Amino acid sequence: MNAAVPSPDVALDKPDAALRTMHRRLKDADVYLFFNEGADSSSHAMTLRSEGRRVEIWDPQTGKIAAAKATSAKGAVKIQLELKPYETRVVVVR
Repeated sequence: MNAAVPSPDVALDKPDAALRTMHRRLKDADVYLFFNEGADSSSHAMTLRSEGRRVEIWDPQTGKIAAAKATSAKGAVKIQLELKPYETRVVVVR
């Protein structure tokens, strides 16, 4: 049964009821949207289901794109993401 159920798109190091996520698979990238809808900052080590190697963090408010430190594992990428209260980030894995 476990083999038939895929791993989650996003796995967090600890539960966070205020963190909202969305994942879309594009032709050449996996795109993840993270929104902290809480009044407290959010910091997580997270595992993203993706075969990509290069990870970018996009700030939709400023348009800034920065490379992220990431480690690759079989079918996944691990990153650290910090969000201020009510902040949004887009993570692109290519």
